[in-house]
Amino acid sequence: MVNEKSLQDKITSRFGMTQLGVIAQIVEPVSSLLTISDAKEMFDANSELTSLLVETNSSNGIISKRTIQDKSKTFWDSLKNPTLDHFIDSNIKEFNSREHITKVLDVIMLSENEEDIYKDFLIYHDGRILGIGNYLKLVNHITFLQNMELNRARSIQQFLLEKSVLSDPGFEYKIHTEMAHELGGDFYKLLEIREDYYMIGCFDVSGKDISASLATAILSSCFTTLKMCGNIEEMNAEEIINNLNDVCVYQTPFDIYIAGIMIFVDKASNTLEIYNLSYTYPYLFKKNEEGNYKLIKLNRSGKPLGLDNDLNLADGKTTSALNKGMKFFSFSDGFTDIRNKRGEMFGEDRLEDFIKKNYMFKPDRFISDLLGEVNSYMGGTPQVDDMTTLVLSF
Repeated sequence: MVNEKSLQDKITSRFGMTQLGVIAQIVEPVSSLLTISDAKEMFDANSELTSLLVETNSSNGIISKRTIQDKSKTFWDSLKNPTLDHFIDSNIKEFNSREHITKVLDVIMLSENEEDIYKDFLIYHDGRILGIGNYLKLVNHITFLQNMELNRARSIQQFLLEKSVLSDPGFEYKIHTEMAHELGGDFYKLLEIREDYYMIGCFDVSGKDISASLATAILSSCFTTLKMCGNIEEMNAEEIINNLNDVCVYQTPFDIYIAGIMIFVDKASNTLEIYNLSYTYPYLFKKNEEGNYKLIKLNRSGKPLGLDNDLNLADGKTTSALNKGMKFFSFSDGFTDIRNKRGEMFGEDRLEDFIKKNYMFKPDRFISDLLGEVNSYMGGTPQVDDMTTLVLSF
C-alpha cells in the first residue's frame, strides 16, 4: 500500500524543479458536511497540512488551518460544532501546475488585497485539481533554487580562479580571495605571456553578486582568448591592458567598471612594471638609493577598466628594477573597509603597520597571519565586501 508521503513524492516528481506542480500539496478532498472537530483532528494528524480541499455541489474551496484553529478556540463554536460549509473560502487563486514558480509568485505579490498574498491557492493539472499551493512553501522553494544556482555559479567562479596559476616563475607569490557572498566581484589572473615575462592581475568589479561575477567571467574569457587565439606573446604590457579595456568598454554596461592592479614581471630585462587602475594603493619593499630596504606606498592611480577608451596608463604606472629581497603587497578595499563591533574601520594605517611588522615572512605566512589579524579585529562582525590580497617575493 502506498503511503501519503510516497504518493506525494511520486506525483510531484513528474514536474520540473521550476514548475508549480513540484510544490503541490496532494490532498484528498473532504466533504463540506464535516465538522470543525473533524477538521481539527485532520490538521492535528498532519502537521504539514496548511489547508483542506473542500468539495461542494456547486464549487471547490479551501479551509485554512488558521480558520479552524480560530473557530476551535471559541467556546460557543465548539459547542455548536458547525459543519465546514459555513467557512469555505471560494475566493482563491488558481494556477496551472506547469506554470513557472517565479511567475506565480509575481502574480500573487501583485494582489490588491494584502491578505490574499498569504492565502493558499489551488493548483490544477490538465483541468483537474492536483493539490494545494502554499505561499511560504513557494517562497522557500524559489529561495532554494536561487541558492543552488548561486552555488553552481560560485563553483564556476572558483574553477576559473583555480585554473589561474604560474608554473615555476622563479619568484614566490601568493594570492588569497575571500568572497563576502556566494558570488563576488574580486578576481585575479596569472599568466605567462612568454618565456621570462609574466602578468599578475587583481581586479575588483563594481557591483555585487551575479552582475559582478558575469563581469569577472568576461575578464577571464578575454585573457584566455588573447592567449589561445591572439598574439599576446608579441604584446607589451600597455597593449595587453588596452585590449582588456576595449573588451570591458564594449562588453559591459555603462555603469560597470573594473578597478585593477596589473603587475608585469620581465625577468629578461630585470624590470617590474606596475599599473594601478583605480585599485587601492599597493606597497613595494625595495632598496632605496642608499642601498637600504624601505617600504614604499605607491600612491599613483589611473582610470578603471571599462569606463573610457583612453586610459592614459602613465597616470598609474610605476617601474622598478628587480632586486633580490624585493616584495610587493596589494590589497583590495575589502581589507581596509572591514569594521569591528564598534563600527571602526580597519583602515590603511593599521594595514600599513601590519606590513611593516610582518614583511619579512614568506607570502604564505604573511597572508595567513594577516587573515588572523583581520578576523580577530572583526570579532564576528559580518564581512561586507570581498577581500583579495597579493604578495610577491623576489
